[in-house]
Amino acid sequence: MSTTESPQTASKPKVTAVTAALLGNVMEYFDFVAYGLVAVVIGSLFFPNESPALSLLASLATFGVAFLFRPIGAAFFGSLGDRRGRRIALSLSILVMGISTAGIGLLPTYATVGILAPILLVLARCIQGFSVGGEFAGAATFIVENAPAHRRGFWSSWLSMSSSVGTILASLVVLTLRTTLPAEQFEAWGWRVPFLMALPLALIGLYLRRRTEETAAFKELVKSEKVAKSPLRTLFRDNPRAIILAIALASMTGITFYYFNTYFINYLVATVELDPTQATFIALSAQLVYAPMCLVVGLVSDRLGRRWLILGAIIGLAVLAVPIFLLLSSHNLLLAFFGLAIFAILAACLSVSVTVTQTELFPAEIRMTGVALGNNIGTAAVGGTSPFVAAALVAATGTAIAPSFYLIAVSAVMFIVIVLMLPETLRRRSGVR
Repeated sequence: MSTTESPQTASKPKVTAVTAALLGNVMEYFDFVAYGLVAVVIGSLFFPNESPALSLLASLATFGVAFLFRPIGAAFFGSLGDRRGRRIALSLSILVMGISTAGIGLLPTYATVGILAPILLVLARCIQGFSVGGEFAGAATFIVENAPAHRRGFWSSWLSMSSSVGTILASLVVLTLRTTLPAEQFEAWGWRVPFLMALPLALIGLYLRRRTEETAAFKELVKSEKVAKSPLRTLFRDNPRAIILAIALASMTGITFYYFNTYFINYLVATVELDPTQATFIALSAQLVYAPMCLVVGLVSDRLGRRWLILGAIIGLAVLAVPIFLLLSSHNLLLAFFGLAIFAILAACLSVSVTVTQTELFPAEIRMTGVALGNNIGTAAVGGTSPFVAAALVAATGTAIAPSFYLIAVSAVMFIVIVLMLPETLRRRSGVR
């Protein structure tokens, strides 16, 4: 098999399986990024305040609260996937995610129902976070267990790239709505459109996932009667080192992903005071750097390994954090794009390498539970709260580059943990071990 092979060159059943997994990930990030792109509008409609900055903070806090429910969803869907099969868990997660996201698009605003509006918004976000708790882990497990052992990094890179596809689609939808609708109409109903699109996407994803077969690794577990009766107990009893590493890795990828996909566009609008359309265009252009870079990183990781890519990306983020924020706050569109492009390259190196590494850390019988819990605990603790922390740092210090200090601090801590604990996982088997 050539080094440029993709999931599309595999057998038809595997193409269907991988497509089903990727579609759910596209939808997940479409939904979450859409929220970030309209956070300013949601803040004004659901958390009215004389200070736009405080309304934005309230909106971002609501964005972050969903991450508190991701570990709960991870425990549920991860355990379900390890006990009953990856396909069942993936089918249920995408259905719940589609319903809860579409629900956000139907919510009444504060002007209509008062305090009930933000309560309903928080509730919908919590359900959404619960469903997402199993989505990424299920997709990663599904893809890795379908991939040839010597191409796991490249196949996993399609999952990272699919998050960029979801982000680009969300950006295009919001950008189109902002440019074609008067501001009054966008604030009245236009912001709801991306959320309402979630339901038909979920139904398509559910249809595809119901048509896929279980992975060979899970079938072998069933055949050999090695399916874990209690994946959570087995995980913490037999694999404490792996779960600590998975949490550390997810913490690092979480802050980079949500800085890149959620916070930066709000930073450009609220802090740098760029026009929302200009900010969206810059963010969208940076995604066009990130997406192909993911595939390149996947190929490199299969040849040279995952560990050095992860450590190199962390060092790069720590060293270049301040320069990147200086470029973003320069009020020059070209320089702002250059800053985001640098961040995109480093984020791609981290995302792809971490995705495949997390799945390789765990044996098949507890793989989905381990990846789900590790990924979501780390993301909830650091990633989901990072847009709020970043905005709060700017508000508290009045310094435009203040969010870079948080990125540097997280990078320093995670670098130490990973240097001391992370093995190279390139040669580990993908199936039952």
